[in-house]
Amino acid sequence: MPTLSDPSLGRTQLRSEVASHLRTAIFSGQFKPGEFLRLSPIAHQLGVSITPVREAMLTLASEGYVVQEPRRGFAVANLTRGDLNDQFYVQGMIGGELCSRASANLTDETIEALSQNIEETKNVIHQKHSVQLKLLINEFHRIINLSANSPRLTKILGGIASQNPTEFLAQIEGQADASYREHIEIYDALVEGNTEKSRDLMFDHISHIGGFVIDALSQKGFWRHID
Repeated sequence: MPTLSDPSLGRTQLRSEVASHLRTAIFSGQFKPGEFLRLSPIAHQLGVSITPVREAMLTLASEGYVVQEPRRGFAVANLTRGDLNDQFYVQGMIGGELCSRASANLTDETIEALSQNIEETKNVIHQKHSVQLKLLINEFHRIINLSANSPRLTKILGGIASQNPTEFLAQIEGQADASYREHIEIYDALVEGNTEKSRDLMFDHISHIGGFVIDALSQKGFWRHID
């Protein structure tokens, strides 16, 4: 795992970064279901103190990725296909509703921002694992969610989406290209003001992302420890 010793990272951001790295390690198979996670070695590998690692473990425990056992520590949870299907289903339902609401609230500035986002994504789509590509894909969703003018629902979605294995997702072959194509379809529906189509396309888009994750895990033999 890469180090996270950047002194500019605040406590909350550091905890979030550690949690993200641990999610990736779990999904990439570095840590197996049932395996206990030792705080000190992980802290040493990441170049941080034990405190943000422990805080990140508590975050992952609240998300269901690890379980805390008294006097033994944290162990990787037995995550199932159904668990991930449920996660992306709920995310798709909320994301679809926000997209539908956004279609009725779009301003010229928002349309221009989405159009520019798609153009910039097109220019870096060949950089499969670039930080910029990941940021642009996330920004597309952020613009839409904020345009829905539903702050509470947007916050709920953010809490669910933060549990996604984003670093692992970025490594999946074909996922970025598929997301780019679907973003164009969603953009067209939004510009048309078609609320139902916008909702359905966003739900399908998020469901497809979940499918990419589950298929990639299947290919890595992730479920053989559980099924």
